[in-house]
Amino acid sequence: MPFSLSLFLTLSAITWLFYGLAIKDFYVALPNILGAFLGAVQMILYVIFKYYKTPSVVVDETEKPKTVSADHSINMVKLSSTPASGELTVQPQTNPDVSPPVQTYGGDLEDQMDKKMSN
Repeated sequence: MPFSLSLFLTLSAITWLFYGLAIKDFYVALPNILGAFLGAVQMILYVIFKYYKTPSVVVDETEKPKTVSADHSINMVKLSSTPASGELTVQPQTNPDVSPPVQTYGGDLEDQMDKKMSN
């Protein structure tokens, strides 16, 4: 948040706090106590961290490049030799213990319409 915005929001909260106390309206003064306090905390943090700089990362030039072992690498030739999904055929599995579903009319609206159309 920009410093000027924080400053004027804090001043606004302090002004409304004093106005609420002057007219003895605590519904105006009480919320602005929190706003003035948090605004003051924010201004203090701005002053503390105004010249704070992030530490620069030091790169160690003697560090060796990392290598990947053979068991952690992916063989792209093996992956490209797998069949495409269009070449695969799926055989339906049948269970001889289960009887085929019975076609019944009367519950499905489409079947009823087909039956009327065929008559």
